[in-house]
Amino acid sequence: MVPLLLGEVLLRELEAVELADTVPVVVISRLVRATSLDCVLTDEAHGATLAVEHLAGLGHRRIVHVDGGSGAAAKPRRSGYVKAMQRIGLAEHTKVIPGEFTEVAGVRAAEALLDDGDLPTAIFAANDLVAAGAMDALEDAGLRIPDDVSIIGYDNTSLAQLHHVALSTIDQPREEMGQMALTMLHERIEHERRERVVHLTTPTLVARRTTGPAAS
Repeated sequence: MVPLLLGEVLLRELEAVELADTVPVVVISRLVRATSLDCVLTDEAHGATLAVEHLAGLGHRRIVHVDGGSGAAAKPRRSGYVKAMQRIGLAEHTKVIPGEFTEVAGVRAAEALLDDGDLPTAIFAANDLVAAGAMDALEDAGLRIPDDVSIIGYDNTSLAQLHHVALSTIDQPREEMGQMALTMLHERIEHERRERVVHLTTPTLVARRTTGPAAS
């Protein structure tokens, strides 16, 4: 018997459910509504709230969100942004630009904002790739990050950690998620656990050089 850990990229829900009939399966970073599958998730809405609160704490009011489209985790991140803006009294400045989890989507969103001629003071990107694309387009237009526009991403990827990028972002506790997934597999294999378990981890804010006080 070979246990499986399935991440978002490899996961097709129907295939995962079918596999779970023969081997223990743990799905990481995506909620699959099947009682035969365990899931390890991050509180995506809370992560979005951290991003908005960080920007608002720096004096930003016009905070735009470039979302991840139909990608896994895009919906709770978008919902978390909207609810956080409402809760802190910035509902009138809520603006979601449709996108996807790619650099190209970030470029297109930034270009759309530039074409509108009414730039926000901050952008909360659905992930680090979107943030990188937006940064590239804005800097090509002569804007300074974060002096003119602050940008925060999501996932704390290796891209965000590069010194010349130094992207503020939301960190997912990957090590904790991996350890929990292995624990779940062990419980199913060694202890023959049958009931479904969904474990929710808590993301954290990593502030770097791409966010700063709101431009006057």
